[in-house]
Amino acid sequence: MKIVGVKAAALTLLLLFEASLLAQQEGAAPPPGDEDQPTTTSTVSAATSHVRIVRLSEVTGEVNVYRGIGESYETALLNLPITESLELRTGEGFAEVEFEDGSTLRLAPFTIVEFTQLARDSAGATATTVNVVTGTTYVSLANTPESHFTLTFAHQRATLSPSSHVRLFMSDHAASLAVLHGEAAIETPTGETAEAKNKTVNFEFLTPTAISQNKNVQDPYDTWDSEAIDYHKHYAKAAAYGTGGGTFGVSDMNYYGRFVTTPCGDIWRPYFAGAVWDPFANGSWVWYPQWGYTWVSPYPWGWTPYHYGGWDYCPNYGWGWRPYGAWRSIPNPPSRLVKLPPPAHHGFRPPHPPMLPPKHGTPTVIAVNPTPANPSRMNPRAGFVIPRDSAGLGVPRETFGKLDRVSGRLDRQGGDSIALNSHPIAVQGSKSDGNSYAAPYRGTGTAVRAPIMAGHASSSGEGPHGSYSRGVSQGSSGASYHTSGASGYSGGGGGGGHSSSSGGSSGGSGGGRK
Repeated sequence: MKIVGVKAAALTLLLLFEASLLAQQEGAAPPPGDEDQPTTTSTVSAATSHVRIVRLSEVTGEVNVYRGIGESYETALLNLPITESLELRTGEGFAEVEFEDGSTLRLAPFTIVEFTQLARDSAGATATTVNVVTGTTYVSLANTPESHFTLTFAHQRATLSPSSHVRLFMSDHAASLAVLHGEAAIETPTGETAEAKNKTVNFEFLTPTAISQNKNVQDPYDTWDSEAIDYHKHYAKAAAYGTGGGTFGVSDMNYYGRFVTTPCGDIWRPYFAGAVWDPFANGSWVWYPQWGYTWVSPYPWGWTPYHYGGWDYCPNYGWGWRPYGAWRSIPNPPSRLVKLPPPAHHGFRPPHPPMLPPKHGTPTVIAVNPTPANPSRMNPRAGFVIPRDSAGLGVPRETFGKLDRVSGRLDRQGGDSIALNSHPIAVQGSKSDGNSYAAPYRGTGTAVRAPIMAGHASSSGEGPHGSYSRGVSQGSSGASYHTSGASGYSGGGGGGGHSSSSGGSSGGSGGGRK
């Protein structure tokens, strides 16, 4: 296989991982993949670790995850750590995954991907392989030339060059890989290789596979994807957070909060957070067999402050975050992230004690809500309402311009919330059944995201107890590839589920997860 240049500067933050963390997971072999999927070959050195900083950085609408624990899908949580062999799927929803070097992977509706390889060597070089089962996926790579990123689909492999930007559409009969920027080296089952640059390569899964090329055409999701890229580029440029030069998770911290000077020193605080707001009042304990429970924060900015540095309480200001210490990948108990003053310090104790994780792995997800969450939401009469102590929960990315101005207005007006006169705006597309759906909108005005495709059946079936069957029989109708800009989204419902436009069967091929 001809590999396009792969260079990847190891981010300093990866080298700050605690050595004990690396030792905990060594020897834990990932579950075997499906036999009909391309074989994954590591492109990092023999001294390989599978500790990576990869998170689910955005969740909108219906998104589910299978983590190899039990037989059921789980509702995907924002800021969930992504690990090797994990499977991510969208129904009527959108998802984004952020890697430690700032690269991103985005899933449009009705998409299934598998993270078949997440590895790094002692020098920090990474190897990532993502298998696209069905749907539309975007990849935007950072300029980290020693990293290796590969997309597999059916029996094809596409190795992407640094700084590449691609869109892959996959159905059961055909696929198309649009190289929007950079290059891709494609290997077919026959061993043939093809170089793709600023072109769309189409695959018809016949015997043998028919391959053709044409110019790139616009896809209904391209605007959503490009605005997400612009968001990260703009907000990742702000002040250093003590992360050793890395920008992982920093774009969200810059948009949703800022550093403030207090009598206790400089601390980072989210907007719309009063003195009584508690950073650990809402969240979830999520079980990983290799590491135990990890704390997953629901806030859109809630990755870095819960995996690095710590939270201090300052009188009259409230909880604030400071950067220090070493990065924590998955084991991140709040007891190690909270710095409490002595009991007699200014005669007070902050309202939150240290938290210890549960000791056993059942259940695998434990919600923690000692104080009911109060997220921002759309009110039909008042507009988009942001509560004072929501701390950004429920506020879409880059929808209301600069949040510091909105937060300042709330402080000047007083009260418990602020209502913004907003109207939904969406990027429209269509499924193969002719129904339309709305992509998230990020604008600089006062628009908010439209509801996501309410009322349509997804490609995954709803099984017992509201879970989703992992086995999905792919319907044949509506499948197409990107030659004229149109795309079909097909896929039958899984075990006992509701079928989509292509008429799903009552049981997914390959067996379902209940």
